Amino acid sequence: MTFLKAQRPILSMRRLAFASLLFLATAGLVASAVCIEQHLAYKREVVDSTRTHLTSLTFQATRSIDGIAREAIDNVNSIAGQLSGGQLTHEKALVRLRELLERHPHFLGTALSYNPYAFDPGRRLWSALYVKENGLIKYVR
Repeated sequence: MTFLKAQRPILSMRRLAFASLLFLATAGLVASAVCIEQHLAYKREVVDSTRTHLTSLTFQATRSIDGIAREAIDNVNSIAGQLSGGQLTHEKALVRLRELLERHPHFLGTALSYNPYAFDPGRRLWSALYVKENGLIKYVR
């Protein structure tokens, strides 16, 4: 019997050690799960925030590009209408196209093209082009 009494404290110590290790392992598992969830929540927040910011920047850029395109179309249509209506000569149209390039840094080129034989009855096609190269405006025919 003394042998069994001596083994009981050893078994109690082993059970206590096992229970302690089991508790620590469970606590570690729970802590890991909490940390993983916090990390994933942070990651979702960053992704959502970035997506919102980039969407906003995209809409701003779209509005800016749309404004530039509308301005270009309005100016070119104005020149074409005045040229077709006879209020603007060919030379003045070229001057206005050059002025467009000078005033608008986003415009890289402007062109003036005529319908076949409209510029000169002896010439089928005719067009003129202004382009920006290294900040300088060049005339190309």
